[in-house]
This record gives sequence, C-alpha cells and structure tokens, in this order.
Amino acid sequence: MCRSFLVVDDSKSMRSAIKRTILRAGFDDLKIFEAKDGKEALCLIESTPIDLIITDYNMPEMDGFEFITILKGKRDYKDIPVLLMTGEINEDKLEKFKNIGVNVHIKKDIKPEEIKPILSFTLNKFE
Repeated sequence: MCRSFLVVDDSKSMRSAIKRTILRAGFDDLKIFEAKDGKEALCLIESTPIDLIITDYNMPEMDGFEFITILKGKRDYKDIPVLLMTGEINEDKLEKFKNIGVNVHIKKDIKPEEIKPILSFTLNKFE
C-alpha cells in the first residue's frame, strides 16, 4: 500500500533532510510531498490524499500552530496524524500543540532508526 507523507517546513534544506531521514528509515511504497508553510500545505492537502503530516511550527505566512488548528477544524482532515518536528520547544507551547491535535513531538535531528518506529506506530494507531 502506497502511503503519502507531507513535510511542512520553510527551509528547503530542512525539508530535504527530513525526506532523506524518512527514506533511510526504510519505508516502502512512499510518496513524500513538501510545503514551505501551512498555507501551501492546506492547498496541497485539498488535492492530494495525505496519510501523515510532519510540520515545523516556526514558519512565515502561516505557522504550524495556525496550520494545525485549521487542519483539525476541517472534518475531512481532522484525523490525519500530525507530528510536530522542532529544534526546541518549551513545555507550555508543546501543551498548546497537543491541545489542538498534535500526536507526537520529535526533534529535527532525529535519526532514521529512531523515526521509523514513531512513524509506524503513529500510522498504525490511526488506521
């Protein structure tokens, strides 16, 4: 079964690094789409079925918090699992993200062997 992931980050090099990490983790039949901010991500989601979203929170135009809030407010997209990927985040901000529907928080420097079980668990939980 082909899965579709969406990586949302304003840094092209970071999106590429995240994609490489996911691919090195060994997922088969995977399409990875990219968006530079929440606004672009919402447009893409409307035309492309997405199984899982990995997003940064600090982005121009539409940040991760606004993006996730809008996404989770839409009936057709509210069940898409969302992983928040950040360099650092304080506990108060992390709690706010959990309250709007973020399923998992991971660090940007995560290794392929660390990300695979997290992504697999998250996907299985929401099937």
